[in-house]
Amino acid sequence: LTKIYLIRTGLASIQIVKSGQNYELYQAGASFTLGEEALFARGNYPYNVIAVADTEVVEIPLSQAQQQLENSTEVLKKI
Repeated sequence: LTKIYLIRTGLASIQIVKSGQNYELYQAGASFTLGEEALFARGNYPYNVIAVADTEVVEIPLSQAQQQLENSTEVLKKI
């Protein structure tokens, strides 16, 4: 992943694929972030995200999010 996504409006289904079948884990709405795992671990994002309603997202470059994390307080770095 090269970006983190913030849902501004709408609704998305977060799903995982097992044996070729999609399974919904949960639904996420406004103010939910997607892909933040990329800040802490490299590799593939193991989920599919599908908009289930008209959805608007904000794309945040991973490099920008990493820089903000590095500039955060020590307490936030430990979370």
